[in-house]
Amino acid sequence: HLQRLSFIRHARGLAFEITEIRSLLDLADHPNRDCAEADRIARDHLRTVEEKIPLLTALRDELSRNVGVCRGRQ
Repeated sequence: HLQRLSFIRHARGLAFEITEIRSLLDLADHPNRDCAEADRIARDHLRTVEEKIPLLTALRDELSRNVGVCRGRQ
C-alpha cells in the first residue's frame, strides 16, 4: 500500500490527472496486459508538458523583470 501511495503522490506532483493515475495503477495490477494505454497516457502528458514550457518560460521572464524593478525601488 505504501508503494501505491508513494506512486500516487509522485504522479500528482508531476501533474498527472487522477484518471490517468487510476489507469496506470490498473495496468500495474495487470502486468500481462498490453501497455499501449500507458504509452498513450505518457505521450499525452508529454505533449501537455511541452505545451506548457513556452508559457512557463514567458512567466519566468516576466517575474524576473518584476523582481528587478522592485529591487530598484528599495
